[in-house]
Amino acid sequence: MLRTIWIWLLEHLWSEWQQVGTFQTEVDIQVNYYSKEPAKAWIHCYESRWGSRREEIKIQWAGWFHRKYHKKIRRAPLYQTEVYPWLHGRHNTKIPSFVLVKTKKWDFKKALLGETPVVLNDDESDVAKK
Repeated sequence: MLRTIWIWLLEHLWSEWQQVGTFQTEVDIQVNYYSKEPAKAWIHCYESRWGSRREEIKIQWAGWFHRKYHKKIRRAPLYQTEVYPWLHGRHNTKIPSFVLVKTKKWDFKKALLGETPVVLNDDESDVAKK
Protein backbone atom coordinates (compact mmCIF):
# COMPACT_ATOMS: atom_id res chain seq x y z
CA MET A 1 0.00 0.00 0.00
CA LEU A 2 2.77 2.42 0.94
CA ARG A 3 4.72 1.54 -2.21
CA THR A 4 1.66 2.28 -4.37
CA ILE A 5 1.17 5.68 -2.75
CA TRP A 6 4.86 6.46 -3.13
CA ILE A 7 4.89 5.60 -6.85
CA TRP A 8 1.68 7.57 -7.40
CA LEU A 9 3.25 10.64 -5.75
CA LEU A 10 6.46 10.28 -7.77
CA GLU A 11 4.54 9.96 -11.02
CA HIS A 12 2.57 13.12 -10.35
CA LEU A 13 5.42 15.20 -8.97
CA TRP A 14 8.21 13.99 -11.27
CA SER A 15 6.35 12.78 -14.31
CA GLU A 16 8.20 12.00 -17.48
CA TRP A 17 6.35 10.13 -20.20
CA GLN A 18 7.99 8.79 -23.35
CA GLN A 19 6.24 7.61 -26.50
CA VAL A 20 7.47 4.07 -27.01
CA GLY A 21 5.33 2.79 -29.84
CA THR A 22 2.70 3.55 -32.47
CA PHE A 23 0.32 1.17 -34.21
CA GLN A 24 -1.88 1.98 -37.19
CA THR A 25 -5.22 0.29 -37.84
CA GLU A 26 -8.48 0.98 -39.63
CA VAL A 27 -11.98 1.35 -38.24
CA ASP A 28 -15.23 1.23 -40.22
CA ILE A 29 -17.06 4.49 -39.53
CA GLN A 30 -19.32 6.66 -41.60
CA VAL A 31 -17.06 9.52 -42.67
CA ASN A 32 -19.83 11.40 -44.47
CA TYR A 33 -23.46 10.80 -45.42
CA TYR A 34 -22.66 9.41 -48.87
CA SER A 35 -20.10 6.72 -48.23
CA LYS A 36 -18.92 4.35 -45.56
CA GLU A 37 -15.22 3.82 -45.83
CA PRO A 38 -12.58 2.78 -43.31
CA ALA A 39 -10.83 5.59 -41.50
CA LYS A 40 -7.28 5.35 -40.19
CA ALA A 41 -6.68 5.14 -36.47
CA TRP A 42 -3.42 5.39 -34.58
CA ILE A 43 -2.73 3.87 -31.19
CA HIS A 44 0.09 5.67 -29.38
CA CYS A 45 1.73 3.84 -26.46
CA TYR A 46 3.38 5.77 -23.62
CA GLU A 47 5.46 4.61 -20.67
CA SER A 48 6.55 6.62 -17.66
CA ARG A 49 9.88 6.64 -15.92
CA TRP A 50 8.27 4.65 -13.11
CA GLY A 51 6.87 1.88 -15.31
CA SER A 52 3.26 3.00 -15.68
CA ARG A 53 1.80 2.54 -19.15
CA ARG A 54 -1.04 4.18 -21.05
CA GLU A 55 -2.38 4.36 -24.57
CA GLU A 56 -3.97 7.12 -26.61
CA ILE A 57 -6.19 6.53 -29.64
CA LYS A 58 -6.43 9.08 -32.47
CA ILE A 59 -8.92 8.59 -35.31
CA GLN A 60 -8.79 10.39 -38.63
CA TRP A 61 -12.05 12.11 -39.71
CA ALA A 62 -13.86 11.37 -36.49
CA GLY A 63 -14.37 15.00 -35.47
CA TRP A 64 -15.67 15.77 -32.02
CA PHE A 65 -17.36 12.40 -31.50
CA HIS A 66 -14.25 10.22 -31.70
CA ARG A 67 -14.74 8.62 -28.28
CA LYS A 68 -17.65 6.48 -29.45
CA TYR A 69 -15.34 4.68 -31.92
CA HIS A 70 -12.75 3.72 -29.30
CA LYS A 71 -14.73 0.56 -28.44
CA LYS A 72 -14.37 -0.65 -32.04
CA ILE A 73 -10.62 -0.17 -31.91
CA ARG A 74 -10.29 -1.83 -28.50
CA ARG A 75 -12.15 -4.87 -29.82
CA ALA A 76 -9.87 -5.17 -32.87
CA PRO A 77 -7.36 -8.06 -32.99
CA LEU A 78 -4.37 -5.68 -33.18
CA TYR A 79 -5.32 -4.00 -29.92
CA GLN A 80 -6.16 -7.30 -28.19
CA THR A 81 -2.91 -9.05 -29.17
CA GLU A 82 -0.37 -6.20 -29.01
CA VAL A 83 -1.48 -3.24 -26.89
CA TYR A 84 -3.76 -4.76 -24.23
CA PRO A 85 -1.21 -7.29 -22.88
CA TRP A 86 1.47 -4.58 -22.91
CA LEU A 87 -0.75 -2.23 -20.90
CA HIS A 88 -1.08 -4.86 -18.19
CA GLY A 89 2.64 -5.46 -17.76
CA ARG A 90 3.58 -8.08 -20.32
CA HIS A 91 6.70 -7.76 -22.43
CA ASN A 92 6.21 -7.03 -26.14
CA THR A 93 9.09 -7.16 -28.62
CA LYS A 94 7.47 -4.48 -30.83
CA ILE A 95 7.23 -1.95 -27.99
CA PRO A 96 10.49 -0.90 -26.30
CA SER A 97 10.84 0.13 -22.69
CA PHE A 98 11.24 3.67 -21.38
CA VAL A 99 14.95 3.13 -20.73
CA LEU A 100 15.72 1.97 -24.28
CA VAL A 101 13.97 4.97 -25.81
CA LYS A 102 15.44 7.47 -23.34
CA THR A 103 19.02 6.29 -23.93
CA LYS A 104 18.42 6.21 -27.73
CA LYS A 105 19.27 2.52 -28.02
CA TRP A 106 16.10 1.53 -29.94
CA ASP A 107 16.29 1.51 -33.74
CA PHE A 108 13.28 3.61 -34.76
CA LYS A 109 14.44 3.78 -38.40
CA LYS A 110 13.73 0.08 -38.89
CA ALA A 111 10.42 0.40 -37.05
CA LEU A 112 9.32 3.22 -39.36
CA LEU A 113 10.33 1.21 -42.44
CA GLY A 114 8.25 -1.73 -41.23
CA GLU A 115 11.22 -3.95 -40.45
CA THR A 116 11.88 -5.62 -37.11
CA PRO A 117 13.54 -3.03 -34.82
CA VAL A 118 16.59 -4.08 -32.82
CA VAL A 119 18.45 -2.91 -29.75
CA LEU A 120 21.49 -0.93 -30.83
CA ASN A 121 24.99 -1.40 -29.43
CA ASP A 122 26.82 1.49 -27.78
CA ASP A 123 28.83 2.24 -30.92
CA GLU A 124 25.67 2.33 -33.09
CA SER A 125 23.56 4.59 -30.90
CA ASP A 126 23.57 8.38 -31.00
CA VAL A 127 24.74 8.57 -27.40
CA ALA A 128 28.15 7.11 -28.24
CA LYS A 129 28.62 9.44 -31.23
CA LYS A 130 28.30 12.59 -29.10
